[in-house]
Amino acid sequence: AKTFGDASFALSATATSSLPISYSSSAETVATISGNTVTIIGAGSVTITAKQAGNNNYNAAPDVPQTLTVNKADQTITFNSIAMKNFGDASFQLSATASSGLPVSYASSGETIATISGNTVTIVGAGSANITAKQAGNANYKEATEVAQALTVNKANQSITFLAISTKTFGNMPFNLTGTSGSGLAVQYSTTSGKISLSGNQITMIKPGSVTINADQGGNNNFSAATSVSQSFCINPSKPIITASGLNSGTPVLNSSSEIGSQWYKNGTLIVDAVSNTFTPTDGGSYSVKVTIDNCSSEFSAEQILVITGVETSALSEGFFIYPNPVTNTLTISLVNFDATSEVNIVVYDMSGKAVEKISKMGEIATISVNTYSSGTYFINASQRNLTHVAKFIKN
Repeated sequence: AKTFGDASFALSATATSSLPISYSSSAETVATISGNTVTIIGAGSVTITAKQAGNNNYNAAPDVPQTLTVNKADQTITFNSIAMKNFGDASFQLSATASSGLPVSYASSGETIATISGNTVTIVGAGSANITAKQAGNANYKEATEVAQALTVNKANQSITFLAISTKTFGNMPFNLTGTSGSGLAVQYSTTSGKISLSGNQITMIKPGSVTINADQGGNNNFSAATSVSQSFCINPSKPIITASGLNSGTPVLNSSSEIGSQWYKNGTLIVDAVSNTFTPTDGGSYSVKVTIDNCSSEFSAEQILVITGVETSALSEGFFIYPNPVTNTLTISLVNFDATSEVNIVVYDMSGKAVEKISKMGEIATISVNTYSSGTYFINASQRNLTHVAKFIKN
């Protein structure tokens, strides 16, 4: 018996006459004969017949057949290990080979992980699957022993895009968050702040202040959890409203509509330590309030203008006076009671409390042209740091 792939071999039949022997093959798809040399062509069974036709002295010898069995050849598969992959990677080619040179086929043990078409692997999910290389053999080769290699597909990474949230004002309508993940999976939001309520991706503002929102995506079978992303934003307090009480008394009180976070201003300048929701002014001027909570600030309130309509005699005796009074063209103001090296802020108010002129002067004397003023009563408010004087004059 021979095996497909064995080398050619020689036949050695002999005749009693010593005459030469010829040979024939019953199946040249299995073996061919040239002279006494047999060449194996394929696996199978063939009859090799030895013949001697005789000559003048010898009769032909009876043919003698022998059976030649050619067994199928063994074959092996070479299939190298497969590199680790990630979900989302491109399709790739397998390159196993059979020692027979016959084509190799492949099968996947987990088609939720990888599918195979020909020798192309397409990744469809994360996990592990065995890829098996097969060669079923043919007429000349036995089936090869299957060779399996493990394919590991790791979960893909993903990231969250969560843009900065613009500043809001308390009282605005609810709004939606618009974070997205690279995987396309839904983003979840959370907060520890009691200043908002969060339903899905919708925020409803409950109170003013600073708020931090966390955006997360926990992943799934194919994607790892994303790194959490946070955004902070301000809910500015709503614009405060000033209400006044005691306006006809010597101690008027200004009230802010906000219970917390108020800061009072006079003529646009912050009043140190005036941070209560109420403020008692000691002189005339334009007062406003701004509310700040967690460094989130409101707009300024509308101005509340206070005008002193009476001047105590003691104030006039301290060196602050104006002349002529009544006045037609130019009003002169004595500033001798102020520091001559610093500016004095002078504001003229009409009877409605509206500021009609604002100037800053240094020295002992200041003048104001009142040519364009309407006839009537006006008030002068002169202030420098913590010193304020008020006087009334009449324009002819």
